[in-house]
Amino acid sequence: MKKYLIFDPAQPGVIWAEFLANGETEHVVLRNVIFFMRGGKFTEKGYAIQCVPDIRDRNGSLITKKKDCVKLGELFAPKKKNRGSNAGLIQISEKNRYKGKVDWERERTAIGKWINDGASVSKIARWLGVSPSTLSKANKRFDLYRPKQPPCK
Repeated sequence: MKKYLIFDPAQPGVIWAEFLANGETEHVVLRNVIFFMRGGKFTEKGYAIQCVPDIRDRNGSLITKKKDCVKLGELFAPKKKNRGSNAGLIQISEKNRYKGKVDWERERTAIGKWINDGASVSKIARWLGVSPSTLSKANKRFDLYRPKQPPCK
């Protein structure tokens, strides 16, 4: 199992803690930092602790290169997950963020027909290749359709 060293920043050359790649260590503070990192709670200072792999030559001297060093957060902090999926969506750019008035005028009848057929605004926006908020803003500007009203009691 790979072993890592952490040096004391105040005293270069003095080893502050040792731990194995799976997080086992005898140092209580480091064990707590690793435990909280795995749970998703960590600080920038704890995340940025430099870890040096314990690679030695046959004389016992440390021969680790700088490119082999990693940060503690890279070893134990969970990777960020993507929220949702972007599959099938058009990427928003300045060009397609807002359509001009002429485009909306051309699509007014189709939008009205879809609304009367009972389609939701999000489905209509997907069919037109825009976001629901863009369609809603266009409706406020150009009065494309009447929003669905809840039934009166």
